Amino acid sequence: MHSAKFESKHVSILEDKDRKEILDVDKVIDAVAPYLGNKVADIGCGTGYFSIPISTRIHPDGEVLAIDMDKAMLERLKENIVVQSGIRPIVSREENIPDVEDSSVDSCFVVNVLHELEGNGTLREAYRILRPGGHLVLVDWKKVKMDFGPPYTVRIPERDAARRCRDVGFEQESTFFAGQYNYGLLMVKPEE
Repeated sequence: MHSAKFESKHVSILEDKDRKEILDVDKVIDAVAPYLGNKVADIGCGTGYFSIPISTRIHPDGEVLAIDMDKAMLERLKENIVVQSGIRPIVSREENIPDVEDSSVDSCFVVNVLHELEGNGTLREAYRILRPGGHLVLVDWKKVKMDFGPPYTVRIPERDAARRCRDVGFEQESTFFAGQYNYGLLMVKPEE
């Protein structure tokens, strides 16, 4: 499986003020707000495009686990947050999210990351850390040619993304509108 890893040297793209026109973080969070819970993992968080607004939507005692493989991204995130934000940066690998207990998270966000992954290790880790009944919010680029975003050849069709989630044990609950350029899947870890 071919992937195209986002390089931290392009961090300015993640913090561009016009990014909201491509992917409106508030609309995505609004679409899945009933499923957030008090402990949320943002896997592939980058500089916190989702982590920071999620932290304002959950209970003040809640926690956002901002998870990324790129230490430079997490350092940039730390510059953008206040100590009291409830955001905990975690360095991970595709196949391993350390320091997060099994079945301890209410929801996981995986946004514009799936096309970068070599296999299903990250999805398996999301499944592991989610509590039974917890939700995976998966957003990725539509498989259409565009002048921006990842190359067409690495984009994953929505049906294939849903299949990959089912392959690790998730059930599809619904789809949601994630904007003109992205699709949104709401998956659930079955109750035991």
